Amino acid sequence: MLSLPESLSDIEFSRRNRRVVYYFVGLGTLIVLYTIVYNVALARLEGVDQSIVASFEFVIQTMTTTGYGQDSVASQSPLDFASGSLDCEVTAHGCFG
Repeated sequence: MLSLPESLSDIEFSRRNRRVVYYFVGLGTLIVLYTIVYNVALARLEGVDQSIVASFEFVIQTMTTTGYGQDSVASQSPLDFASGSLDCEVTAHGCFG
């Protein structure tokens, strides 16, 4: 039977596994940070008070490039630049990683 380690310090990761853990922790941190920044910017710049879940959905849709047709409007807003730059950053990270 497989026994679990007593503490996290008992686990020995290979270099590859450490990088995978760092990647997922970094990605999770980046998603949370972008969600908070988008939610605050939307409230302050456009006066729209939406839930953090809706902001999280927007960030995930932008990062995965699945689209967000329900958020698109015919007008230009200050967050158009922010969402465009986020998309460029995610694309650049994917290419140059």
